[in-house]
Amino acid sequence: MLRSVLILFLLFGAGFTQGQELQLGKPLAGAWFNPLTPGQGFLIDIDEEQRFLFAGWYTFETLVPGVPMATAQRWLTIQGEYMDVPVPMPVYRTDGGVFDDPAPVQTSSVGTATLGFTNCNEGWLEYTLDDGASGEIPLVRLLPVDESFCHGLQAPADAALEISSQARTAFVDVTVLPMDQGSRLLPHQTVLVENGWIKEVGPVGSVAVPEDAIIIDGRQRYLMPGLVDTHTHLATNVREFLGLNAPSSTVEQVATNQMILYLANGVTTIFNLGDFGELLPFWAKEVEQGSKIGPTIYSAMYARGGTGSCDGGPTNRTVPPNGGRQYVRSAHAAGYDMMKLYNCTPQAAVFDIIDEARLLGMPVTGHLPTTADTAIVLTSGLDLLAHAEAYSWAMFNFQTNPALIPEAVALTRQGAVSVSGTVGIWERIDQVWCNDPDGVNAFFSHPDTQYMHRTEIDLHRRGITSSRWSPAGCGIGGISDYFNFQRQVLRALRDGGVELLMGTDSPTVLGAAGFSAHDELLAMERAGLEPAEILEISTRNGGRFIQQRLNANDLFGQITPGYRADLLLLSRHPLQE
Repeated sequence: MLRSVLILFLLFGAGFTQGQELQLGKPLAGAWFNPLTPGQGFLIDIDEEQRFLFAGWYTFETLVPGVPMATAQRWLTIQGEYMDVPVPMPVYRTDGGVFDDPAPVQTSSVGTATLGFTNCNEGWLEYTLDDGASGEIPLVRLLPVDESFCHGLQAPADAALEISSQARTAFVDVTVLPMDQGSRLLPHQTVLVENGWIKEVGPVGSVAVPEDAIIIDGRQRYLMPGLVDTHTHLATNVREFLGLNAPSSTVEQVATNQMILYLANGVTTIFNLGDFGELLPFWAKEVEQGSKIGPTIYSAMYARGGTGSCDGGPTNRTVPPNGGRQYVRSAHAAGYDMMKLYNCTPQAAVFDIIDEARLLGMPVTGHLPTTADTAIVLTSGLDLLAHAEAYSWAMFNFQTNPALIPEAVALTRQGAVSVSGTVGIWERIDQVWCNDPDGVNAFFSHPDTQYMHRTEIDLHRRGITSSRWSPAGCGIGGISDYFNFQRQVLRALRDGGVELLMGTDSPTVLGAAGFSAHDELLAMERAGLEPAEILEISTRNGGRFIQQRLNANDLFGQITPGYRADLLLLSRHPLQE
């Protein structure tokens, strides 16, 4: 619905600064080599005007088991448009050529690679190839240069995007979708933003525009609040796939890239519902202070069952059966905003967590633990159910009987529990279920996958080929009825007056950061929800949840004076496109 109409988003609530990586640019062109592998390296050229990068990759074939020295030179290239920050780019292989001969060659896409440079003479390359090879290569410039050669590529510490968080900005003659009272549209409005907050909204001519304000022509454009994804797992894919000892530099790089992807897709706020030890409170503070580019982050601490339970850890996110209260206190002291229950949170800890979190002002999110009475959990302090599907696990015993739904809706309404739908992931699960060759090929051929880190790709492949998405006895298409039942549950929750929120469970469950939000909007529409309510679910409801459950003064999700100016400027009518 919004994928084709998003032309610009502006997050005024933070000043944006460059990270530790250099921006890509012409000074980084030249010869680079891998100091760990003799005879292998890269010849890089960069066209700044066209923002195009070409890298010739000089390397060898992989060893053939049992065949000594069965290697030959391999001719690979990395080429495509680049961004200022490291993003995956396509890798191509060229075959069929003959020395000093015009014989035709064949070129094919064989994977993706991400280039980054920490200074003018050192860099790195991460790669994921279709033959299963993946890894990280250190790069050193063949002919070192003085660091001043790259001076223009390092943004100063206080660098900001074109529109500073401290600037006064006026959107003039724009059509506003304020999301404060249904889906009303206000044409010919001026929206004045100051110091990151919406100061005034009114008809053109009624709002005084300061002389020093940046003016944005809003004619034939629409202004709406930024999207709120209430179920994410930022950079968790690295440790979930590689283990808890995965390189922290890789985790940091992946988090930086994923946060940019959320913003690029208009997602200006995320709820991170569980991590494997990533620095969520620290990253949230960095975004708030303007030292990292990213959406506003609210983070929840996992409270999972340990090894041997259906949760299986990880060990750094396992709550002791009789240690629920101290576990919550520790999470609060570490800067977490919320707690998250999981499938097998120890029974003795479940209600201690709920009670202690309430005392500390921390909302409780999560699944419906199978270790505790579901009805009591729903009516005794759970604030946000992380999946509409959770009823099937904990209450319905995976039955698809519509007669089971009303009780779940009534208990949810009684407990004033909000629900993050996450129906989009079921469209993707249905696509790849039982390792369906056509569906798997379509999934990994989708343009969104080029923005996934290799650990995301590998994690998805592991899920598809393992019992997670290909259980014993499964059949292609065999999950479709179950998936359609989840659509029924979502509609019943809507009809029963339950507050729905937009959530994607990205990027760990078959989705790319940011892009999955657009998939979720379309999935809700295909489930039978109307565009107007989908936008309410995806903007206003997320802000209202935080205001009612965490911080009454943290205002966002509407275009209203006094609210945070997380704004999307669109070229087309968001309720019609």
